Amino acid sequence: MQNRISTMHNKDGVIVKDFDQVKSIVIDFYKELFATPQEDTSIAATLNKFISDNIEDSDRSFLDQPFTAEEIEGAMLGMKLGETPGPDGFPLEFYKATWSTVREFVVEAVKTFFATCSMPRYFNSTIIALIPKKQEPVHITFLAAIPYINV
Repeated sequence: MQNRISTMHNKDGVIVKDFDQVKSIVIDFYKELFATPQEDTSIAATLNKFISDNIEDSDRSFLDQPFTAEEIEGAMLGMKLGETPGPDGFPLEFYKATWSTVREFVVEAVKTFFATCSMPRYFNSTIIALIPKKQEPVHITFLAAIPYINV
């Protein structure tokens, strides 16, 4: 079994064998695939696309309220167990087992995200394992990306 991609076609169809060039092909492919669109992606702008002007002011006011600690806790503790942990190595079971210790941090992190529309980059880190779909994965599309995402 091989744990390294040794050969890959570049965009021009030329076969490259240099590890740094292969690495660059993979990185460039996923950077392009997951590039952020150059539009307003703030939470408010996104929600406004879906919320009609016909919503009553009282309903709009309700939707604009920050999440409560109880709502955040309910969402966290209501998530499905048994999923693979993300890059931090902590599965949801860890958060549930240590909830009394981590509750304050998690609640504050969620509230800060919705108040500022930003979060530390490491919160959104993901490890991607590339699994060959074919015996000789010489093209990036011959690899399946399996993400390991933080809770």
